[in-house]
Amino acid sequence: FIFWVTLIVSIGAVTYSLLAPQIWQSSAQIMSVSSDAGGFPLNIGGLGNLGSLIGGNNSDASKLVTIINSDPFSEKIIKKFDLIKYFNFSETDSLKIRDKSLLRLKGDIVKTFLNPETNVLTISIATTDKYLSADIANYYCELLDKYNRENSMSKGREKRIFVQKRVDQVHREIDEIGNKLREFQVKNDVISLDEQSK
Repeated sequence: FIFWVTLIVSIGAVTYSLLAPQIWQSSAQIMSVSSDAGGFPLNIGGLGNLGSLIGGNNSDASKLVTIINSDPFSEKIIKKFDLIKYFNFSETDSLKIRDKSLLRLKGDIVKTFLNPETNVLTISIATTDKYLSADIANYYCELLDKYNRENSMSKGREKRIFVQKRVDQVHREIDEIGNKLREFQVKNDVISLDEQSK
């Protein structure tokens, strides 16, 4: 009995391994660092050096997870790599195809994990094509890098505008105080202390 059970299970396992499609997985690990730091480390295991990426704290890393799972972001991935053809849907309704493509991408292909202690965001891409998995992982990093650069520039622009408004406000307050002082001097016939001392 043990022999036959072992034989049947072994044959089943071998048959499954031969018939089942191979799944290739590529991962990108992104570390969120303080925005005050000069660089943005990015470590891509097995994918080569993709350059710098993000800056911020844990909330910034959480925002990246939300961005990755957003529909507009996912639609860019689907369009870039023609994943509708990869999924091979039998549907003809474009809206249903869109919805199913988003579900398949977020459910089967892309997995994200955020480590709250180390602030490291891991993106894993799994497809039946090893080159496709690596290309999608690289493209995710490019899109996140672009988002981060634009977000950083907009934040810097907002800070500059805020500082300039404060400077203008201080100048106006100084001018108002100067005008009030001159009015007081004229009204009370007050001259400078040096002249009064003489």
